[in-house]
Amino acid sequence: MTTEEVRALSDEALFERIAAWSMATFPAGTPASHAKHLAREVEELAANPTDELEWADVAILAIGAVARSGGSLMRAIERKHEINLTRQWGQPDADGVVEHVRAAQHQEEMNDAE
Repeated sequence: MTTEEVRALSDEALFERIAAWSMATFPAGTPASHAKHLAREVEELAANPTDELEWADVAILAIGAVARSGGSLMRAIERKHEINLTRQWGQPDADGVVEHVRAAQHQEEMNDAE
């Protein structure tokens, strides 16, 4: 087994431990309640975007929410990353945010290039 494979297994195990802790600690939690809590944490993160622990709060809430939906955030991240690898990406906006080009926008850009 490669180092990368071992790391992936340990990452998945960590996500599973966090999900189990979330379910046990917050038994009345729902994906919707986690999403609302997540919105609050994102505000804290926006106020201090270099704070690793704020990023961790966001990740922990996301892990718990996806687990309550019957999924795995690790697997969802893997799937979404594969999708992102195939996308076209636009230019940064005034805030430095880069989003993927929507299909209609991409077609319009292709037409403009012709």
